[in-house]
Amino acid sequence: MVSLLLADQNPQQGAALLTDALSRLAILHGTDKYGFHDYTPHYHAMLGPLRDRPIRLLEIGIGGYSDPLRGGESLAMWRDYFPKGEITGLDIARKDLNLGPRVAIRQGSQVDADCLSRLVEERGPFDVILDDGSHQNAHVVESFRLLFPTLASGGVYIIEDVQTALFPKFGGSLELKAPNSLAMALERVAKLQAGQGGGMARIERFHNLIVIHKRVARQKRPLLTEDRHLAAAKAEGRKIVEAEAGDLVDLTALTALAASAGTDGILMLRGPWQDQALLRDIFVQIDHREMRVYHPKAPLHGLAGRIAGLSIYPEGVLLLLGENSYPSNFAFDARHPQVTAVLAEMGEVLTDKAATEKGLLAHLRLKNLPGAGKVGIAHLDRLQAMGCRDPLYRLQRAELLAERHQWRDLLRLCREAQSDGHSDPRLTAHLGLALRETGQGGEALQILRAAQGRVPDSLPIIAALAEVEFDHGDKSAARVLLAGAIDRFPPEEQPIRLRALIEMAQETGDAKTALTAAIRLQRLDPSAVSIRREPVSPPGD
Repeated sequence: MVSLLLADQNPQQGAALLTDALSRLAILHGTDKYGFHDYTPHYHAMLGPLRDRPIRLLEIGIGGYSDPLRGGESLAMWRDYFPKGEITGLDIARKDLNLGPRVAIRQGSQVDADCLSRLVEERGPFDVILDDGSHQNAHVVESFRLLFPTLASGGVYIIEDVQTALFPKFGGSLELKAPNSLAMALERVAKLQAGQGGGMARIERFHNLIVIHKRVARQKRPLLTEDRHLAAAKAEGRKIVEAEAGDLVDLTALTALAASAGTDGILMLRGPWQDQALLRDIFVQIDHREMRVYHPKAPLHGLAGRIAGLSIYPEGVLLLLGENSYPSNFAFDARHPQVTAVLAEMGEVLTDKAATEKGLLAHLRLKNLPGAGKVGIAHLDRLQAMGCRDPLYRLQRAELLAERHQWRDLLRLCREAQSDGHSDPRLTAHLGLALRETGQGGEALQILRAAQGRVPDSLPIIAALAEVEFDHGDKSAARVLLAGAIDRFPPEEQPIRLRALIEMAQETGDAKTALTAAIRLQRLDPSAVSIRREPVSPPGD
């Protein structure tokens, strides 16, 4: 168990940071609450004042699915962020993780009333409850019903990944048919604005997030004018525009007001909204990117990408203007400019010697996505020094060793992966090439033929088998195999495959195939003159 020092407690250690203290811990521990999501900046701004208090935090959902040794990244983050806090994790699956004496892990369902009651009695009352569990709408609604009343005075209830309210496979729908997490939140918005909020103080809404704040017992309800977003905007010199919510007769009027506040200002809308349908649309369409995944033809209002959040009080609403296109979940795009910047920042933070194996692996997984580029050699070397056995790490290292023609090291790596039961076709292809290059062509042929029988459409296996078959087996079969797959290789890989095919066709007397391949190669690469074949790395799927 490792506890990490926060960057803002000792700015002389670690990388020069653009990220806040919580996001830094998220990166170092490898939780997807930063990077894949953009949650931790919100949490830092919201929960930062509690950092030095002995709070009690419950997170539903530990991660790692059914594997008892996986998950716990965000629990470790919370443990280090709240050095006096008691952290509790609840998961439906058994978890055998040792995260230190301040972190307790319990097994149980998030909709088991008896389980939750015992948990609150044993570890609560909780100051912060975070639902990152099944994301099934029925579960989210029921957990809130059972747990919000038990939340400590002034506590915070956070629901993550609420875009699943729109996803049918999670029980969601565009109509928000009950039970539905967004519909539940909208009902509470209506009650809050009608002065019937009960224990609620305010509701915040961000991309994929709903945050419901509980009132402090025996204290006056917090006011719209005291909101932390307003204070931050004033400190930063951003524009604040005030208006009466009742004057917003339609989207056109709201759009005009938003334009007057600029790109990152705040609209302070006092009083109850007359157009509840407009408020509903704004509330829901903060998740416009994910909405488009399942509902590509759903109508979106013109401000969907410009409203970064809402802060809702009984006496009015704050519309937080700003960029709202950060991709996550099913709409994740590693090429997005904001993601590119985040990935670069993650790489910088991870140069800190405090980076964990899980932190390095989380960055590796994001960098493995299309358009994200690859991690550096130093990153892989650190994972090797940690004794990492993760399949993706091994694949990335295998590709590096193949590029460097370090065949014996590649063979050793692939054998280790094989003994651990890792059966990724790309690693098998690397194993075949490493065997071929270390004088074990017969075994390479046997392994690759068997693999091709299991996964006949795998391009890495086809490429490697064609190479080995040509040198140690049936040359004509190698030519036919490669020729039949040329069109399925990515465009950037086709030239090198065509060069190999030309040589195979020439040596087997297939002039027609050689000429056809040469013409295609000339079109793709007019400068191509040599058809000499060299050992190449298998492609990605």
